[in-house]
Amino acid sequence: MLKRKVESLLQVWKGSNKALLIDGARQVGKTYSLRKFAEANFSSFIYLNFFENKNAVKVMSQAVDTRDFLLRLSTLIDRPLIKGETVIFLDEIQELARHYDIVTTSKFLVEQGDYRYIFSGSMLGVELTDVKSWPVGYLMEATMFPLDFEEFLWANNVNRELIDRARECFKTKKPLDDFIHEKFMRLFQNYLLVGGMPDAVKSFVDAGDFNQVAVAHRAIQNYNRKDIAKYAADNEN
Repeated sequence: MLKRKVESLLQVWKGSNKALLIDGARQVGKTYSLRKFAEANFSSFIYLNFFENKNAVKVMSQAVDTRDFLLRLSTLIDRPLIKGETVIFLDEIQELARHYDIVTTSKFLVEQGDYRYIFSGSMLGVELTDVKSWPVGYLMEATMFPLDFEEFLWANNVNRELIDRARECFKTKKPLDDFIHEKFMRLFQNYLLVGGMPDAVKSFVDAGDFNQVAVAHRAIQNYNRKDIAKYAADNEN
């Protein structure tokens, strides 16, 4: 299980009364981190992926107001919506955003106050161009990236005290202890080879084998090629 910095943001969001929108490239860990948090912190959790469920795009894009939106949503899920308890996670919303202004709708969903909302997607900077009214004060936004070096250190079970020591030396411009410096340089070299994509990092942590990392890299590359081809074809239509 990889610990991510987005978890601290999710704790802040939990204490707010806003919807949450997380952008980021594919396979950086958005869905995993958000699902894990929602399942651990809410007694009722609904998940809908618009990339996987094309019928959901058709159904939800015809909603005329928030009541209709929730009614339509209820036909696509297999569990009840519980007022005051349910968090609704709508994933890959760029697929819906091409046909329906989900961002503007989020304001009215939040104002209604019955449920909590998480939205996530890829390429949102491209897709969210026809938003009628950006819901300032109703939506918390963030972009998620691949693991940075500190997250890579966490994944490799590096003691927090060593990380804090390195950070303090950097801030004060003091030399780092040789044994810590050597350890961090070895890990940094590994980080340069592994990168920050969660699947590759997990392969490295689990197996300690760069051959396994290479397999993960090829899988990610193949997925991205297919994704690029799909969006290129969509934009030609």
